[in-house]
Amino acid sequence: MQRMSDEVLGRLEQLFDVLPVGLLLVDAVGRVVYANRVGRDLARRGIFMANGGWKLEDFLKAQRDLPSVQRAECDGRSSHLSFTSMGDWTAVAIWCTPELGEEFDQTLRDVYSLTPQERRLAHALSEGHPLSEAAEAIGIELSTARSHLKNVFGKMQTRRQTDLAVLLASCALAAAATSEPARSDEEYAQLAAITR
Repeated sequence: MQRMSDEVLGRLEQLFDVLPVGLLLVDAVGRVVYANRVGRDLARRGIFMANGGWKLEDFLKAQRDLPSVQRAECDGRSSHLSFTSMGDWTAVAIWCTPELGEEFDQTLRDVYSLTPQERRLAHALSEGHPLSEAAEAIGIELSTARSHLKNVFGKMQTRRQTDLAVLLASCALAAAATSEPARSDEEYAQLAAITR
């Protein structure tokens, strides 16, 4: 396997540092050996798993079969973590759930043709609630939520709730990005220099 030059690694690190997602590389004993800018910031503030309040490092040490997506909390904000095992290493992507506004709702309506009730359920699921809690949060019966979820799966072309969670998070991040102020010419020039 060919090694990357220090110059290429430096450019990758610069590129990773402008991403709005935290990236961590964790060794077999749960130590973070690499983190991009957002990942360092989140790790410094503390990432706590939704299932029992474990710190991320302790969770990684204790788990043998990591879930593909896991809920977490950082600074009181709902977050999601995606795990990819690479032998003795685990790559972790962390994204905080952005405030879900009109752009997210519009994306679900325009791109996926979700009905108002299906969008309400998708909102609740994107915040990391299990289906039973999502149904209760939006005031519908669990059987109705199951029916809506089946429709959402069909319209969004997914079959599992974890896949749906990743897709909804992508939609939320995309919607949040469209509502952010445009980058300046200087920021675009920096990004262009990194990727050359």
